[in-house]
Parts: sequence; structure tokens; C-alpha cells
Amino acid sequence: MQPTNIYREQSQLYKKINAAIHRWRRDTAIKGTAIVLAIFSIGLGLIALLSSYWTAAPYLVPAVAVITVISFLFAVVKFIILPFRHDISADHIARVLESSHPELEDRLITALDSSIRRGSVDIFWLQKVVEQASTYTNKISFEKEVSRSYRPVWFALLVAAFALLVIVVSSKMQWQPHIAEMIHADFKPPKPLPELYVTPGDHRMMRGAGFRISATIKNYLPEDVTLYFTEDDSIWQSVLMQPQGNDKADVGFEFFAVQNAFHYYVKAESEISEIFHVTLFDAPQIKQIDLTYNYPPSTKLKTRFEKDGGDVWTPIGTKVTLNVLSTTSVSAAQFILADNQPSDMKILSDTTAQASFVVRDDSFYKIRLVTPDGLDNTPLAEYFIRALKNQPPSITVLRPSRDIEATMLEEIPVKADISDDFGMEEAVLVVQVNSRDEQELPLQLESSDSRDNVLTYQTHEFSTLIYLEDLEVKPGDFVSYYFKAKEEQNNSTISDIYYIDIGNFDTIYKVATSSGNSGGGDNAPQFAKLQKDIITATLKLIQNKDSMPAEEYAINLQSLYKTQVDVRNSIASIVQRAKLRGRMLQQEQNEIVDALADAVTAMKLAEPKIENDSLKSAMPHMRTSYHHLIKADALVSERQISNSRSQGQGGAQNQRELTRLFQDELEKMKSKYETLDQSEQQHAQQETDEALRRIQDLARRQNQLNQENRQLAEQNLSNEEKERQIKKLQRQQEEINKDTQKLMQDMAENTSRNQQNSKESAQTSNDLRKASQAMNHATQRLQKSQQQNALASGQEALDKLRKLEEKLQQLQQDDLRKELQDVQKKMENLAQNQRDLARETQQSMSSGGADTSRIGQNLERQRSIREKFESTMEEINKLAQNSDSEEAETKRELQQVGRNLSQKKIDESMQKAESLLEKKRFQEAERLMESIHKSLADANQDLDNALKGIKKSNEQDMQKALQETQKLRTKLEELLAQNDSNNSNPGGRSGSSSSQKLQEELWKTRQEFRELSNLLSSNPQMRDHYRDLENATNGIVRQTLPGSQRLDQIESQLVYKMKLIEAELQAQLNVEKGLEAAQSLETVSVPREYRELVEEYFRNLSSSEKLK
Repeated sequence: MQPTNIYREQSQLYKKINAAIHRWRRDTAIKGTAIVLAIFSIGLGLIALLSSYWTAAPYLVPAVAVITVISFLFAVVKFIILPFRHDISADHIARVLESSHPELEDRLITALDSSIRRGSVDIFWLQKVVEQASTYTNKISFEKEVSRSYRPVWFALLVAAFALLVIVVSSKMQWQPHIAEMIHADFKPPKPLPELYVTPGDHRMMRGAGFRISATIKNYLPEDVTLYFTEDDSIWQSVLMQPQGNDKADVGFEFFAVQNAFHYYVKAESEISEIFHVTLFDAPQIKQIDLTYNYPPSTKLKTRFEKDGGDVWTPIGTKVTLNVLSTTSVSAAQFILADNQPSDMKILSDTTAQASFVVRDDSFYKIRLVTPDGLDNTPLAEYFIRALKNQPPSITVLRPSRDIEATMLEEIPVKADISDDFGMEEAVLVVQVNSRDEQELPLQLESSDSRDNVLTYQTHEFSTLIYLEDLEVKPGDFVSYYFKAKEEQNNSTISDIYYIDIGNFDTIYKVATSSGNSGGGDNAPQFAKLQKDIITATLKLIQNKDSMPAEEYAINLQSLYKTQVDVRNSIASIVQRAKLRGRMLQQEQNEIVDALADAVTAMKLAEPKIENDSLKSAMPHMRTSYHHLIKADALVSERQISNSRSQGQGGAQNQRELTRLFQDELEKMKSKYETLDQSEQQHAQQETDEALRRIQDLARRQNQLNQENRQLAEQNLSNEEKERQIKKLQRQQEEINKDTQKLMQDMAENTSRNQQNSKESAQTSNDLRKASQAMNHATQRLQKSQQQNALASGQEALDKLRKLEEKLQQLQQDDLRKELQDVQKKMENLAQNQRDLARETQQSMSSGGADTSRIGQNLERQRSIREKFESTMEEINKLAQNSDSEEAETKRELQQVGRNLSQKKIDESMQKAESLLEKKRFQEAERLMESIHKSLADANQDLDNALKGIKKSNEQDMQKALQETQKLRTKLEELLAQNDSNNSNPGGRSGSSSSQKLQEELWKTRQEFRELSNLLSSNPQMRDHYRDLENATNGIVRQTLPGSQRLDQIESQLVYKMKLIEAELQAQLNVEKGLEAAQSLETVSVPREYRELVEEYFRNLSSSEKLK
């Protein structure tokens, strides 16, 4: 290759490198210009954008400007000046290419070397190097290798920055004044302009709801902020807005119960808001709920319709249909049961919707109404659902209500009141002779206070006759009977069981004529009574097995078994000890022992069945043993009667010894069977006390609520404030109602668990339900702002609670009287037993001593007396501690009795008497026993005085007498009307039947008058009135006047006088109630039916006073 060619090749390489250098310079210029112009455009844009906010943030724009200048200068230096200041050479480009392409192996640098170009090297070698460098670099783009920056990106940034600069400059009229103002103000911000913000502005709300307007003032604090509002744009009213919290810049005003649309604006000195508009909509409200009850067939109730109700009281299983009436048109309605998902209701008309559900348990429901524009009745009101469980019937036996003795030809009238809420299918009398199968006798409905479809306890009076002759009984048999009320699913409730002992006339007559003699029938051992109590307990256990908790049932079953074993062991001991004296026994006494032995045999057969919970199969054996025990009791009674008529004969002494043997065993067992009854009575008393306490609290709260309601009615409050107070009263009434319903449910559960006093408990629950219904009416009327009507309903609820309180207080008093009577009777028996033992000891001493067995018997009797005395002392102390504060005098007397007995240390004296008997020091023992007897007799007298000191409610006795007199008069008037109609049609059989029925009723009425006179023994005037009626009835019964004259006589001498007595009783009751009402500022109204008669009574009373 020629040198010329070598230089040409070198020149080509230099051209490529120079082109790459120019490319790098252009790209660097574009990049630098783009970055610098972008920073300048963005900075200028931010300044223009933030210029309008310089008053709020005065230092923000200068800060952006400084940052923009600094960034601009930094970009000019970094991306323009510095790159061009350090320009690149051909050698630098060659080294860059060599480093990027190692395969050149320094050939490009060598080819461009200046020394080589001056001929300092071999031309041949240079030719090779240049050729190779040219060959390798032909494939390389020098411009791309040198300039690898993203040229399109920088070009696009340059265009965008230029466009942004054009936009900012073109809008300078908007931001240039702010900049100029800022420059002229030396960057000092002016005072901020006052600002007024009003919320909520235009608003749409529900009519009757509250509405609050708030205003916030910024940049200044005015003295007053005034709200202007108007309904018709003619008259604007103003009111000062009050600060909200501690910040005086936030003010507000609230409208309560907005009823009309209005306009409003807010003015704060010179600042005035725009005029806002408040429009109203009428949300749907429940106007009325009508309920239809479709009761289950088992309740025996007809379908019932209740208008304007809401809350549901109904038996479980009832289908309830609701017809809901809305105040406005609705497009949809939903029924929400408890917390379940809503279900759509059936739309019957534009304002009526319907839903149905079945009552399963206590719950609540809500109704949601929706208008066509989507408004609803939120918040939803809750209506409660009370699922009434079918409570067992309550049975009260009226006649004869005790065990009796009769001949086998008598007809025994029986009568009972059966109270039930619903579901009773049939009432029968169950009769059983000895151990034969039971028979069910139909009952006749005498009277009823039932009301159709009223879910309250309704009382029905049933009666029938037990024809003993038809039962084929004979002397020595016994008949048991009880009333049974049947309900669905074979459920039934039974009354207490009663017994009729069958004897012959001679035996009954002898017992009656000998009752006044010593050793009469009252001292008979009465073995049968213990077994009868076991049979009664067994029957109750069979009846209550399903409803009684398993643990409680097991305990009672074990107690029953133990009791039967104890009775059998005691009687077996009597038999064994009597047989040891067989040589002393006469034939009649052997018959007694044989009867007792047969009873023991029957008890042994019953015991394993009781233990294995086969009570029904054990019942025949238990009744058989009772049959034998009746026979033994009858033989003992006959023997005692015989001895009383032949005193002094040898057999009498043997009989007394045998009787004492029996009595000792019975005394040992007696205390074992008192504990359970006392426990049941104590539990029932605790339930009554707790119910009374809760009722008193409810009455107190209801009375306080009524007083607040009266005070609210007298206060002159704004509509908004009165509405707020009424809502408060409504919530309080709902709380009282909930507590009343809870007490009612507790009382119902107690009634189902405990049959003792079931009728009273059921009636109390029924009265509570009526009080709760009155409270519910009060709540509904408060919801409708009917304040006076709500007060009337609240007063009705209070009256019912107070009557309940009085009733339970009387029950408490009656329980105390009964318990004190029992204690007094025990103390009397203790004194009598101690005196008998003292006389027995004296007889032993006068006869020159006694055998060991007699001493042992007397010692055992003294120990038994001491144990009973200790038990009686515990009862006295317990009564003294538990007596009500209202019986404070009785409590003090009981405490004094206990202190006196403790001071006399009677128990220690009894122990000393036992020691003297053991030592055969009979004279000292007899004197000590007489002293103990005197102390017990004194204690008995003190208890009798305490019993008399218990106040008895005269008002209650008069109320009872009034009710009984009304019932007797009504029955007589009905019979008079029947006989009067029969007299107009003589000759018929019905006439003689009605006359006989009237005669029977007169006999019964005479006895009732006698009982009423005894009832009002503390009221001499009324007692004499009833005695006069009794005498008048005797005269009418004995006279035989013609039909019409007899009826006129009954009308004038009985019916009219009974009306006068009723009026007098009512007047005296009003006087009693008037005294109480004067203390509580209440009024007492006289029933219309007695008003004229009461006025006549007071006129007669005034006339008699003037004559005096």
C-alpha cells in the first residue's frame, strides 16, 4: 500500500471520530437545555399556581422561587457549562472505543498516533495496523458509541418544558397581579378576609325531628351571631346562636320537633351567609295495630280480635295476624321477629299491611314501613311478645274440705272451686273404696265467673253427691276422693285427697255421746293418720313426677320410703310389745293387735315397690294397710268408750296400759313428719315475702312516675322540652312494665312448681297481668303525647299494685297467726302432757312404787316432752325474729315469752326430773314436774295473749261478708224468679222441683248467715244483723205459706234486708277506705248499685242519732 493510501485511511478515521464528537456536543446541549428549561418552567408554574395563596401562606411563593433559581443555576452548571468546559479529543474517543471493543487491541489508537504519521515507524507495519483498524471500525458507529443518551426523551422533555413555559406565560394575567401585589407588599401578607361557614346548608328532613344549625367564623370573632328564619318569607324571626363548647368561633342553635318547612340564613356582623332552605318529608308512622288471635285447639278458646293493640299476650302455639295501619301511603312493609331477617308484609291497601306469625316463646317484633320515595319509620318501635304457658289448674275444695265419718247409706255433698287460665277439658271426682279400682264421677257446674276469650284465671264451681250406698261400702271400709281437672295430652291436676271412714250408726252415736267423758275418742292413738299422710304424699309425688326436677324427686322418694319404713317399724314394735303382754290382753285387744299386724304385712309389701319407684303398684298395699289401721283405730275407740262406761273394772287398767303403749310409739314418730311441712311452709313464706317486696317497689316507682306526670302537666314548658320529658316518662314506664312482667313470670313458675297456695299465687299473677296491661296502655298514650290519659292508666296500674300489696300483707299476717296458733297448741299439749306425767308419777308414789317398765316409760315420756319443748322454743325464737315490723307488739311479746322460758331454765329442770325418776325419788320428781307444768301453762297463756294481739283486718272481713251476701242474695233472687214463673203455670213437675230447691237453698243460707255472724264477731252491729237474718230464715223455713205469699215473705224479710246490709257494709267499707284515702289524698267512689241504699243508711243513722 502506498503512503498516500495510508494517510487517506487515517483521514477517514479522523472524520468518523470528529462526527462522533459533534454528535456528543449536540446531544449534551439538548439534554442540558431540556433540563434547565424544565426546571424553569415548573418553578415558574408553581409560583403562578401558589400566588393566589400567598396571603394564607406568604412564605411559600418566595421559597418556591428560591428553590427554582437554585435548581436552575445548578442545572446550567452541571448539564451545560461543565460538560462543554471539559471537551473531548480524538484520542479520548479512540480510548472509549477501544474499551468498548477489546478486539481492536489498541490498533485504532496506534493508527491515530501522530508519531506514526510523521514516519517514525516502518511503513509496512503501519500499513498493516491502519488496514486492520479501518477494517474493524467499519462495523462500528462512532456516533452511537460516543452518544448513548436517550436523545428522544430529552427532546420530548425540551418540547414539554417549552410548552409549559408558553402556557404559564400566556396566563400571566391571572397570576401576575398577585405577584405584583406580593412584591409591592414586600412579601408581607395582608390581614385575612373574614369567612363564615354554615352547616348543613340546604337540608331535607323528617317532620317532627330535631334540626341543628351550626356556624363557624374564621379570621375574626364577632360579638353576636344571629340566625334568621322564616316559614313564609313575610316575617323573619331572629335568635342568637350560642357557642358550642369552649371555642366561641363555633356557634349553633337547635330546633326541636320541626313541623313546617322554613328558610334561614346566618349573619355575623358584616358577614351574611346565603339563604338556605329546609324542606320536610312525612316519614311513615304506625297509627294502629289490630291483632287477630287464632288459638290452638287445645286451649278451647275462640278466635279473638283486638283493636288498637300492639303487644302480644297469648298461649304458645297461637297464630297472630297483624293488620298495621300507617299514617301515610306505603309501598312496602317488613315484619322483623326478634333478631331474624326481615320478611315482607302483604300490602292490603296504600296504608295497610298484614303479617302473621306463630308464638313460640317470649320475644319481640318490629314493623318497618317504607314510602314510595324510600323513607321509613326509623327508629323502629319494639312490641313485646309474651308466650303464656298453660298453667295447671288450681283446685280449692269447699265442702266438706276435711276427712269425715259417715254411715254406709249417707249421701255426701262435695264442692270445689277449680280455677284455670285455659285448656281445661274436663273436671271429675275420683272416688276409690279401700283398694278397689278408682271411679270417676261427673261433676255438675254450679257457677262460673268465666269470660269468653279472656286470658285470666277463671273460677268454676263444681259439685256432686257421693252416694255411699251405690259404692257398696260397709262399716270398717273407707272411701277416698279427690277432684281432678284434665287438660290436653293427658295432663291433669288433682286436689288434696280426703277420706270418708264408714261406720255404723251405733258406733258413731256412741262416740258422739261419749266425747265429753274422760277417755273419749280424742285420746285414740289414730294409727291410720300416719299412713293416710303417706298415701297423700304418694299421690302428690305421682302427680308431680314429670314437672319435678329429678334430684328433688329422688330426695322425696327416698324420704317417702324412709317414712313408710319408720311407720312400719313403729307399729311392728307396738305389735311385738303387745304380744309380750298377751296374757293380759282381752279378745278385743287381741283384735287390735291382729289388725296392726295385718297392716305391717301390707306395708312390707309396699316398701320394695316404693324403693324401686313403682308408686302406683305400691298404692294398693298402702291402702290395704290403711284399711287395717282404720279397723285398729275403731277398735281402740270402742274399747275406750266401753271403759269410760265401766270405770273401775280390771279391763280398763289393761286398756290404759295398751293405749299408753300406742301413744308412746306415736309420740316418738310425730316429730319426724313435721319437718317437711315446716320446710314447705317456710319456702312458700319466703316466696310471698319476696313477691311483696317487689310489688312494694313497683308501687313506689309507679307512684313516683304518676307524680312526675302530674307535675309535668302543671309546668309551663316549651313544646320541645315537654316532648323530651314525656319521652323520659315513657322510658321509665317501660322499665316498670318490664319488671312487672318479670315478677308475673316468676309467680307463674312458682305456681307450677309448688301447688301450695296455688290459687292465691295464680290470682296474684293474674292481678299483675292486669297491672301490666294498664302500664302498657300508659306507655302507648305517652307515645301519642296523651298525657292525661296516660296518667289515668298509670293510676289504674298503681291501684292494682296497692291492692296486691294489701292482699299479700294480709296473707303474711294470716301466716303469722297460723304459725303462732300451731306453737300455742304445741305449748298447750306440752303443759297437758307434763301435768299427766306428774299425776302418773304421784300415782306411782302413792301405790308404793312402780315396776321397772313403768319407770322406764315415764322416763321416756319426760325425755320426749323435753325434746318437744326444745323444738317449740326454736320455733318461738324463729317467729320472734321473722315477724314483720307491722307486728312489732307481737314480736316483743314472743321475745318476752322466750326470755321468760330461758330464765326459768325449763330444759334443765326437765333433765333434773329425768335424773330424779332414774333415782326413784318420785316425790321430788313430782314436785319438779308440777313446777314445770306451771311454767309451761304460763307460757301457753302468754302465747294466747300474743295471738289475740295480732291485728285482724276488719275491712277484709267486711269485704268478704259483702261478697258472700251478694252471692247469697243473687242466688235467692234467681230461685224466686224461677218459682214466680212456675206459680203462673201451676200443675207442672218443675214447680215442685223449684220449690224444693228453694227450700234447700234456704237451709244452706241459714247456715251461711250463722258463719257470717261469727266472721263479724268484732262488729256487734253487723253480727246482730246477720243473726236477725238467721232467725228470719228459721221462721220462713218452718212456716207453710202459699206459694206467692211465701215468695213475698222471702223478698221482704230476706232479700230486701240483705240489700240494706250490703249497703251498710259498703258504707262502713267506704269509711275505712276514706281514712286511708285521706292520708294519701285519694277519693273513694261508691258503687252505683249501692249509692241510693248507702244514702238511705246514712239518713237512718242520722235520724237515730237525733232521737238519742
